[in-house]
Amino acid sequence: MTRYKHPRGRVVSSPMFGACCSIWAKKHVVLLPLFLLLFCWPLTGFAAERQYRITETELARLEQNLTRQEAALLKALNLLGEQRTELAALKAELQAALIELEQSKAQIQSLKESLKSALSSIESANQSLKAYEREMKSRLRAAKWQRNAWAAGVVFMGAAYIAK
Repeated sequence: MTRYKHPRGRVVSSPMFGACCSIWAKKHVVLLPLFLLLFCWPLTGFAAERQYRITETELARLEQNLTRQEAALLKALNLLGEQRTELAALKAELQAALIELEQSKAQIQSLKESLKSALSSIESANQSLKAYEREMKSRLRAAKWQRNAWAAGVVFMGAAYIAK
């Protein structure tokens, strides 16, 4: 280990110790009194709490104000409790309404599906009725033609019988 000579003539065995001591000694001598003053400040009278004098009427007025504020605080706390209870009840109502809404949505969906089914049934019934109507018109035309043919045949036969 190398030994160093301190600027004041002492021999120091560590380079860090020598550098540290020389810096502390030369540049930061002012900090020691400041640190001491900072740590001893509470021991002085300057840091003590200040005291005030008040009259008995002022003390009574302060006590009345404190009592009023305590009463107002209790009233506010009671109101807060009531409002929390009311809030819980309203939350329960809201939850019930949301459940009912979901049930209504499910019912609406099922009714829509039923309506679709009914509409498709009505549409197929309409198509069946139109097909039946076409068939009946065709049969009616065939029956009319057959009736007219028979009538014409009877007229010709009647005319042939009279002409004979």
